[in-house]
Amino acid sequence: MCEQGGRPVVSLWRAEDILNWTAERVGQAVTLVEVVLRDAGRLRVLKLVDSTCVQEFWKKGAPPSTEGSDTASDAWVRDESVTIKRGDAPLPFIPFVFHGPRDSRPGPDRLPLADIIAANLDHYRLDADFKHGLHFAALPTAWVSGFDKAAALRIGSSAAWVLTFRALRLGSLSSAGQAWGTSTGRWSVLSAAWLCWARGCWK
Repeated sequence: MCEQGGRPVVSLWRAEDILNWTAERVGQAVTLVEVVLRDAGRLRVLKLVDSTCVQEFWKKGAPPSTEGSDTASDAWVRDESVTIKRGDAPLPFIPFVFHGPRDSRPGPDRLPLADIIAANLDHYRLDADFKHGLHFAALPTAWVSGFDKAAALRIGSSAAWVLTFRALRLGSLSSAGQAWGTSTGRWSVLSAAWLCWARGCWK
């Protein structure tokens, strides 16, 4: 960004530290004319002034005023201002380049994995609903009719229910599977989407 010992130095900035920017059309191209960066508690401002790149540092908190106030202000005040030069000549552009997921434009772009994130979330919800339904409906549920309601009936390999009257009835309940047609159909759609993404046809 600035020169050190006659050679340029590259600095990397997180997206969270790029606070503001302004781009204007100059001739046939869109040119960055101002960018504001968060730099260790200060603000680093790079801007074009009369086709010359100027770097300013702003800090928060002005010294107490001479009008009797003993408290410092929370306003941002300029602490330093320098002209960036290449050798002895002022730099005619801002040495800052945006790197997005698809291009070098300054505006926020759509996430490259936005589509697959939505499909992954849908897959998770579908799997959770399917497993939740299986938990309640897929396991057989025993039922009896005619037994003494106060009697304790155990289920397992060590217990047997003996029918002593014809009026006694027993059976088991289980899901026939028709209710899962919608889930399996949606699963097929998701599988096709995953395959399309893996082959690179997802735009």
